[in-house]
Amino acid sequence: MSTSSDLILNRMEIEEAGPNSSRMAAAVVRQLEGEGRVPVMEVAKALDIIELRGEPLENLEGALLTDAERSSGSILFNAKSGLPRQRFTVAHELCHFLNIRHRQTAEAGFRCSRSDMRISQLGRDHEDNWHRQQEFEANQFAIELLIPSRRMGPFLRRELAIETMLDMNSLFDVSREAAGRRLIECHDEVGAIVFSKDGRVRYAITNGRFPKLAITRDVSMPVSVQKILKGPQSLSQLEEADPADWLGEPDTCGLFEQTLVQQNGYAMTLLVADDDDEEDDVEDAAPWFDRS
Repeated sequence: MSTSSDLILNRMEIEEAGPNSSRMAAAVVRQLEGEGRVPVMEVAKALDIIELRGEPLENLEGALLTDAERSSGSILFNAKSGLPRQRFTVAHELCHFLNIRHRQTAEAGFRCSRSDMRISQLGRDHEDNWHRQQEFEANQFAIELLIPSRRMGPFLRRELAIETMLDMNSLFDVSREAAGRRLIECHDEVGAIVFSKDGRVRYAITNGRFPKLAITRDVSMPVSVQKILKGPQSLSQLEEADPADWLGEPDTCGLFEQTLVQQNGYAMTLLVADDDDEEDDVEDAAPWFDRS
């Protein structure tokens, strides 16, 4: 049994959930009271993390200092990052601490870059790439801990829209990127989010059922988005889009788009596939919506 001043958690119960990252996180959440924001700093302290320290970091986003037995640990997070990012970092490192199958990446623990914390998919060679595998698992743990699936019901009953994502961002105290990823991952509607900077594509995420995107990194965003980026409003309406602007096979489905303009040239564009005819034409649509 591990304790902090205000929180008591049973670490054995969490370890008994096995190495699956989502099940481990769910085992933590089951011991927490209330809804909404998860007190991740307090959770870490209640699970034998004896120190949480923020320092300005250049090449790392976080680190875990621990021994081979994982009897206790210390977590370092980047003080230059915003609080939502710091919370994600702590959750990420906590997974490395709790999952005894994770292999240390440094002499006395784990050192994790920002790119490590963006790994949301595994390549075909993931079984041979143990580092990528365990960073992926730590990210899965972090998102399930910070935005528990058991607390997402009210959001999944709403339409897939940026307003829904912003409400998740506020309630769970996570970054807009993390909220967007989680909403896309869990929602029944078929969607994708394209992240951009200064009108050019950074990267995109989909829920696996979305048709193949034609856009690639560093290409210009479509004219419809460029107009919003230069306009007075920071959030557009969810409006019909031209599939030819986005999809490799434009005849696959109808498409709607919505853009949120952020600071310093950053923006995110939500794409929602219009699959109203899916029930009438399941066989024809299946090849495009199958998970790859």
